[in-house]
Amino acid sequence: MKKSILLIVISTVLFTGIFAEQLTFTADVLKYKFKEGEKRTQCIGNAKIIQGSTTIKAQRITIYGENHSTAVCSGNVDVIDRESQVEIKGGRADYKKYPKYAKITKSPILYLNKDNVKVTAAIMERFFEEGRNEAQGNVVITKSNTICKSERATFYEDENKFTADGEPHVEIGKDIYFADSIIVLTEEDRIILKNNIQAIIYPGNSNKDNYTRLTQ
Repeated sequence: MKKSILLIVISTVLFTGIFAEQLTFTADVLKYKFKEGEKRTQCIGNAKIIQGSTTIKAQRITIYGENHSTAVCSGNVDVIDRESQVEIKGGRADYKKYPKYAKITKSPILYLNKDNVKVTAAIMERFFEEGRNEAQGNVVITKSNTICKSERATFYEDENKFTADGEPHVEIGKDIYFADSIIVLTEEDRIILKNNIQAIIYPGNSNKDNYTRLTQ
């Protein structure tokens, strides 16, 4: 019993040192490797980290590197920020302690819960201190019947907007709108098209609401 308590205390200290804010965590099993050059802490099974307004859930969390600077989360990863209401799910998350940063891979999905927005991509990166989220590779932004597709997109939390580039286009119903750059304003339910604007309009599908949401 004493050995188990000691392990938990050591692990807690290590986690607190990794992150700037106070951090708590839970897991089914905790393991710590003491060998010099291979030191690492493992949280296995229903692992959960709570740091400020951020919660990270995963099946396994491993901490290693100089001064324990890197955390790797794998298996049903769920990164939740209660303050910004941004949630990112995926198969893996790589976390760096400073500057605070996470890269989510293996079919990541970003949810803006307050605006009912869903984003899928090949890779997602979250820059916590800047309030910025970047998506790369087959990006799809979905809100109700509006879909924006591109190769890259960035979400700025303080402005509540996505900027999409890399052959972006917007689908509203069957209608399709193309531009060099597209801005999606999530709170205003409005889309801004910039430069080389083209459209494919299907008779009987369009309505005036589509056009009031689009701004050149």
